[in-house]
Amino acid sequence: MHESAPVQPNSARPAPRQPTVATRLQWVDQAKGIGIVLVVFGHVLDGVHNAGIPIDAFTFRLTWDALYSFHIPLFFFLSGLFFPHSWQQRGLRGVMLNKVDTLVYPYLLWSLLQGFTQVALSQHVNNPVTAGEVLSLLWHPRQEFWFLYALFFTYLIACVLYFFVPARQRWMLLLGAVALYFLRTDIPHVAAIWYPAWYLVYFLAGAALQRVARLITERTAISLPVAALVFGGAVAALHQLSGQLAGGQSNPVISAANIVAAGAGTAMTLAVSALLARHGWSSMAYLGRMSLQVYLLHTTAAGFTRIVLQKVLGVHNLQVHLVLGTAVGVGAPLLFAYLVERWKIPGLFSLPPKLQLRRSAAPAPS
Repeated sequence: MHESAPVQPNSARPAPRQPTVATRLQWVDQAKGIGIVLVVFGHVLDGVHNAGIPIDAFTFRLTWDALYSFHIPLFFFLSGLFFPHSWQQRGLRGVMLNKVDTLVYPYLLWSLLQGFTQVALSQHVNNPVTAGEVLSLLWHPRQEFWFLYALFFTYLIACVLYFFVPARQRWMLLLGAVALYFLRTDIPHVAAIWYPAWYLVYFLAGAALQRVARLITERTAISLPVAALVFGGAVAALHQLSGQLAGGQSNPVISAANIVAAGAGTAMTLAVSALLARHGWSSMAYLGRMSLQVYLLHTTAAGFTRIVLQKVLGVHNLQVHLVLGTAVGVGAPLLFAYLVERWKIPGLFSLPPKLQLRRSAAPAPS
C-alpha cells in the first residue's frame, strides 16, 4: 500500500485541470481503425484493377475518387489534433526526437527490408528493383512508405512554424497552408517539400479545429448526415470535374472540391468513430492502435493473397479478391505483430527503449 499524500488546505489546493485533448478524444483509435481498413481496401482495389481482374470502369473510378479523397487526409488531421498538446509538453526538440523514434526509424527499417527483398527477387517479377533505387530512400520514398516520410516532414515544418509564429497568430498558418495547397503542383518535386505541400493543410486543420472536431463527435445525429451529404456531393463533383476541366489537380476548382471532399469525409469518419466508441467497438479501436503495423505490412500480405488467388487458384471474381485481400491485408500484419510481441522480438516496429531518442523537454515559448 502506498502512503496517501497529506490533504492540502482549500486555499492551497490547485484548481482542477481541464482534460487535455489526449484524454478527451476517446474516439481517435476508432477513426484510425476505420482509416487503416480503407487504406488496405484502396490498395487491394488498385491491385486487382492493375492485375486485370474484371471491374466496371465507372465503379472503379468512383470508388477510387471516394476513397482517395479523404482517407490519407484523415490521418494527417488526426495527427494534427494532438500536435498543440505535444508541442506544449515537449517543445520542438522533444517533438522531433519523438518522431525520429516513431516515424523515421520504422521508415528506414522497413524501406530497406522490403526494398532489398525485392532486389533479391527482381529476376522473378515484372518490374525489377535495383539497390540504387532502394538506397535513394532519403530523397525518394518508395511505395507505401512515402506516408511516414511525408508525415515526418510535415511535423518538422509545423514545429518550425510554431516556433516562430506567436500562439495568437497561429490560426493564420492554416490560411497559408490552404494557399500552399492550391499552389502545390507548381512546387518542384523535392519530396521533403512536395508532400507537405499536399498534406500540411489537413495537419494544421487538426491543430486549429479541435473545437469543431469535438462538436462533430458530440452531435453525431446532425453532423453525420450533413457530412455524408456534403461528401457525396463533393465526390460526385470531383468525378465529373476531373473529366471536364483542363489542368487536372492544378485546376483551382478541382483543388477546392478536393478540400471539401477531404473535410467532409473526415467529419463523417469522426462522427462514425464517436458512435462506435459509445457502443464499445473494441475491435475497431484495436485496429487503430495497430495501424502502423498494418500499414507497414499490408501491401505484402494483400499482394501475396492476390497472386495466390489469381495465379495459383485461378480465381477472377472481383468480390472474392476484394474481401479476402482486405481481410488478409489487415489480419496477417496483426498476426505477425502478435507473434513479434509474444516472442519478444525487439526493434521491428519501434526502437528498443534503451535506444529511443525521445526526451522530456521544456515547453516551447508561446
